[in-house]
Parts: sequence; C-alpha cells; structure tokens
Amino acid sequence: NSTALPIQQYNLTWANVKKFGKGHTIGSVLGVTYRQSKLMFDASKSLYEKGDNGQLFFDYNDRQNKYAVNVGAIANIAWTYKKHKIAFKNLFNQLLEDNYYTRNGINTENLQDVLLRSSVLNQRSLYSGQLEGTHELPIKRIKLNWNLNLSINDKSQPDLRVQTYGKTIGANEPYRINLRGNNTNRFFSELNDKSFGYNASLTMPFELGAFRQSLKIGGSATVRLRDFSAYIFGYAEPSDASLITLPYDQIFAPENIREGGFQMITDLQNPQDKYYGVSALSAGYIMLDNKINEKFRLVWGGRLEYFEQFLKSNIQGTDKAQIVNTDKMDFLPSLNLTFSPNNKTNIRLAGSRTVARPEFREIAPFAFFDFEQIASTAGSPDLKRSSILNADIRYEYYPKAGEVLSLGAFYKNFTDPIELRLNSASVATRRQYEFQNAADANLFGIEAEFRKNLGFINGSENSWLSRVYFNGNASVIFSEVNLGNVDASGQKLPSTSRPLQGQSPYLVNAGFQYDGKKGTSASVLYNRIGERLALVGNSDFGDIYEKPRNLVDIQVSQKVMKNKGELRLTVSDIFNQAFATYENRDTKKAFSATSDRYFSRFTPGTTITIGFNYNFDLGKK
Repeated sequence: NSTALPIQQYNLTWANVKKFGKGHTIGSVLGVTYRQSKLMFDASKSLYEKGDNGQLFFDYNDRQNKYAVNVGAIANIAWTYKKHKIAFKNLFNQLLEDNYYTRNGINTENLQDVLLRSSVLNQRSLYSGQLEGTHELPIKRIKLNWNLNLSINDKSQPDLRVQTYGKTIGANEPYRINLRGNNTNRFFSELNDKSFGYNASLTMPFELGAFRQSLKIGGSATVRLRDFSAYIFGYAEPSDASLITLPYDQIFAPENIREGGFQMITDLQNPQDKYYGVSALSAGYIMLDNKINEKFRLVWGGRLEYFEQFLKSNIQGTDKAQIVNTDKMDFLPSLNLTFSPNNKTNIRLAGSRTVARPEFREIAPFAFFDFEQIASTAGSPDLKRSSILNADIRYEYYPKAGEVLSLGAFYKNFTDPIELRLNSASVATRRQYEFQNAADANLFGIEAEFRKNLGFINGSENSWLSRVYFNGNASVIFSEVNLGNVDASGQKLPSTSRPLQGQSPYLVNAGFQYDGKKGTSASVLYNRIGERLALVGNSDFGDIYEKPRNLVDIQVSQKVMKNKGELRLTVSDIFNQAFATYENRDTKKAFSATSDRYFSRFTPGTTITIGFNYNFDLGKK
C-alpha cells in the first residue's frame, strides 16, 4: 500500500453587482480554480477462456501512478434593465494528465513472463461560451428567450509510450523487448471538436376560462465539426542483439536509433487512423401548459428534429474512403399530466419519445488499443440511432416544508439500443470491442424517494434533531435486451436475451444532513449500485460485470471569523472497498466466489480533504 502526496486545490471567486441610473444593473462573476492530484494504486487483471475449464490467458499485476493538474476559469457578466436581461457566460478548463504504469505477470498464450512499462500524457482543453437574453415584450406579456452558444473541445496525446518485455515462463534469463504487433510502440493523436448553435423561444400567456394558460414555440440549430488524426510507429528488430535486453529507460536512447540498431517503422499505421465529421441538428417545437381546473394540469407538445451526420475515413486495410452519410427526421411528442387533490399531494403521469444518436467516435472505424483493458475499441459505420419510448407514473406527498415522500414506476422501450460488444474475431491478446445495435430492449422499474426532518423523534422543534434531515432514494430496475439469434457478425449467440449493458438492477442512496445554529454542519452520504453488465462478451469470452461496492462519504464544516470563514473536513470513500469486474459464469445475478472469476480489481483509496474558505466583503460600509 502506498500513500500519495496531498491533493492541492485552490479557488478564488469575485462577484459584484453595480446599479446605474434609470434602472440599469450590471452583475459579474469571475473565478479561477487550480487542482493538483497524485494517485497511486495497485491493480490485478486476469482473463480466462469461457467455460468451466477455461484456459487462463493472462494474469497481470499493475502499479499505476496518475498525476493530474487542472486549471479552470469562469467569467460571467449580465445586464438587466426593467424586463430585459442579457448575459455573457464563459467557462474554460485545461487538464494535464501524466500517467505511468508498470505491469508484470504471465501470458500463457505466448508462454512468457511479461514486464510492461507505459507512460501516457493527456492534454485537454474546453471552452464554452453563451450569449443569452430574456425579454418581456409589451405585447400581451409575451416573453422572448434566445441563446447563442459556442463550444471548443481539444484533446491530444502527444506521446503515449508502451514497452513490453518478455521471457520464457520461469526461465533464468534476461527479459527481452517484444517488438511484435503493438506490444511496443509510440502513439500520437490530436482531436479538435467545435460546435456552435442557437435556440430561441416565445412564451405567450393566455386565459381559458378562469385559468391562466401558456403557449411556447421555439427552434434551435447546432452544427458540430470534428477532426481526428493519429500516428503510431513501432521498431524493427535490431541486428545488434545486445540492445534487446537493455532496460526501459535506456533501450530507445538516441544513440540506439541507428543502422544496426533500432529503426522506426510505420507498419502499425492504419488508413482509418484519421477521420473528419460534420453533424447538424435543426429542431422546432411547440408546448402547451394547460391548467384544466383547480386539480388538473396538462403540459404537452411535440418536437420535430432533423439530424444530418457525415463522416469520412478509410476502409480498413485499404486507401478507399469510408463515407458515412445519414439523415433522419424524428417527431418527439411528450405529455405530462398532474393531478393535485390538495396542496400537499401530486400524482403525475408522463409519456414521451426520445432518441439516442451515435457519436462520431461510435461510427468511426478507428480502433484504439487500451492496455488498461488489454483490448481495443472501434466504431461501427453501420450504427443506427436508438429510439426510446418512455412512460412513468409518480405519487408525491409533501407533509411539511423541506420534506417529501415519492413513489413511482417507469417503463422504457428501446429500438436499436447501442451497446459496446466484443466482436466474434477476438482472441485473448487481440480482443476488440465494437459499438453495435441490439434488436430491441425493455426496461421497467420502481423507485422511492424521501426527505424527513427528525424533530418528530422527541417532539420538539428546538432540539438538535429538528436540524437533522434524513433523505434517500432507491430504485429496482429490470432490463432485458433482445439479441435475436445472431450477433452483428452473423455468429450464433449462446442466448437470445440478457440485461442491458451499463444498467444496474438496483440503486440506493441515503444520507443525513445536520445544520447547526452556531455554524456547524455535517453530512453522511451512502451510495451503492447493483451488479451491472460492463462489457458484453461473445461465444469465447464471457460477459464482464461490475461488482457492487459500498461508498460512504463524510463532511463536517464550521463557520469561523464572524461567519466569513469556513473550515471543512471531507473523508471520501471511507471503506475503500475494491472496485472489481468479473466474468459471470453462472445464472446468478450476483458475484459467486466459487464459480465466477475476477477480470480486474483495484482499491482506489480513501481521500481526506481539509479546506478553508473565506469571504472578503469588499462592499462599502
């Protein structure tokens, strides 16, 4: 076990409101944040062939060191005058991640002891800007809302290095660099993503009988541009055999990149390692908010969306262009009916249709090898968008201010749900996951939510229990994917249904919050998510499930210095239970130590944070 250096985080925020003559007001918020963290943990990874007597393919132990620096800034300014408001909002974030991995273990497929070293440098920057306005027009109190937006997202991996050594299992011999395939390489990538658009709406109030109604109409458009390119090279076997046993920090020194030494080669480069994409979404909608009588309210409407998506890459193994050009129009209705028998109770009934469209990454044929998962992930140009029908009913009861009790049930029907599955051509050391459509899926569940003040325990509104709230929510969810008889590659499937990928069968959240009279506050939060299907297997490799873990966080804070300062202590993930995934090898819906096999395990660690905030009042006395 190791302890990393303390996490450092600093925040500075400035806010101001200034009034001018004739009702003009300008408000502004400026802020900067800085965070530096270093995480260290050990992990294990194992993979077996499917079946009770399945062969062990590899068994690895990893040590991971992750260093990250994050710098952020916000700059918002707003002008108001009578019934008009215009705001300009800006958000910027810059992230640098420097990760270092070591791996050792055995690979029985290659009959080798393995030693791997890798360094991964990630750089990301995000800018989001919005210019928006709200205006109440003099004509029948019509309200106009509009928004112009721009987002720029850049990501680069300037030098991802992987070096893999091997030797005969158990042999008394030096480790030798493995230059075959992608065992040893350097990878560079650059991604630029930009989106810009607008939305506008008019809200028109009117009366029908004795009740106020409203009609809202609007439209929006968003254009997104993405450009991605990657470059990868490996090394040819040197004629100087003494070089292949050099340690990882010396082997590719400049003096060894020479004739007779290592030569850089581009055999690992693929034509589909770059793509360019454009998408455009145009939409118009209408919504009516109808107060039918004192007890019934109906909010209903529809949205018409037209979506175009274009992507250009290359067909695998050729120089021929791979073109994806799709367009689709969808009508998305929605309805929400509320029955309020009294001022403490609501019964809600809702229905809608939504869509989930594939991202560029999900349709691009580019395959990226992730040595953490020891598998590659590729997009599928034939991927279709998913259509989802939603329905739910909910009972809400508000006994007192700040308290709630809610019970509900919901249902979803998916057509062509998108999932990440292992393709049929995968082998142990060259597994590839692809985004694919299932035929359809169904999901239904029940949920409950509550928030209760504990002052009722001793019947006093002045006791400390009256300042404690107990809250929680829980869901039980049943999901089933209809696979048909074959997968996307035409291979016969062992079963025709299973749970939806990524969907937990249950969710539990609970917590206590205390807010004392003398500036003391405390909270205890609990979270647990049930076993969920993380990675879909095939006929040779089983499905990988994520094992549940109990997550508990505690926070205590105290106001000081005449309430201008605040001391805060936070302890995150107190129990530090292992994060684990496993191959589910039986029909049980929970981990079985006697039959299931772990795929990966690591303990993320407990984080203890001590913070101090101070509010500088710079206003005039």
